[in-house]
Amino acid sequence: MVLRPRSVLLVSAWLGGIIGHAQTIQWYSVTGEMHLQITIPRRSDHPATLVVEVSADLTNWDAGPAFTEELSNSPAAWVVRDRTPLDPAHPKRFMRLQAELSP
Repeated sequence: MVLRPRSVLLVSAWLGGIIGHAQTIQWYSVTGEMHLQITIPRRSDHPATLVVEVSADLTNWDAGPAFTEELSNSPAAWVVRDRTPLDPAHPKRFMRLQAELSP
């Protein structure tokens, strides 16, 4: 499989080959508000730089500490939560993973 630098990975099968066997995107309740959260297993034999991006419309994507919260970052898994809750002002939320293979 050939990936161009900074390829956006949206297909689950690709993720399994690069960073782990499965990833989960789930809704979690935080102080009564629902937030999207992704858990990404890591593979030591395929090191990569990972960026989680969030969106309300699948057109405009945001990343970084103002938009996502890193809950865990271990050699086994990376867990990131969307800072924007699902509510009437934000009725749709999406997450995607951007990966760049390390040399």
